[in-house]
Amino acid sequence: MKKINELINDLVKVKNKYNEVIQPSVSNKQLGELDKLFTEQFSVNLSEIYKNILQITNGFNENGVFLYGSETALIIGYDDVFLSGIIDSNLNWHTNEDFAKFIFYADSDLYLFVQEIETKVFSFRPRDNFDEVLLETTDDELFFQIILECALEGGIEEKYCE
Repeated sequence: MKKINELINDLVKVKNKYNEVIQPSVSNKQLGELDKLFTEQFSVNLSEIYKNILQITNGFNENGVFLYGSETALIIGYDDVFLSGIIDSNLNWHTNEDFAKFIFYADSDLYLFVQEIETKVFSFRPRDNFDEVLLETTDDELFFQIILECALEGGIEEKYCE
């Protein structure tokens, strides 16, 4: 989790540079409720790394990369910009039966960051060609590291794909 924490610290620095702040963390009670509701709704457990991130920042929107929060909420500092919650987002994604086999953790204008429910494998895929898998891993820490790097630096295809 060390690399994740370093990347979140970098995110805080970027936000501070523009007089913005990260979303507040979730409480243990909120996290417990989310975990229970999510498992009931989708029959799969949330990633432990994702839950750890929520205890630091309740999702984020940076450079067009959205890591879903615990619930749909206003982005701090805005009156009309919302960050989608993970349950709401997945209910929306699952209206397409091809997507119902996946848990969506984040998205951007270029990529979708998902976990296959049956195999538990994490992957990121082009938004415009979901069947193409750019990278697969069972390492959820690497998966969320890639999401944070995409938000902060871009260039994830060059770094992680053949």
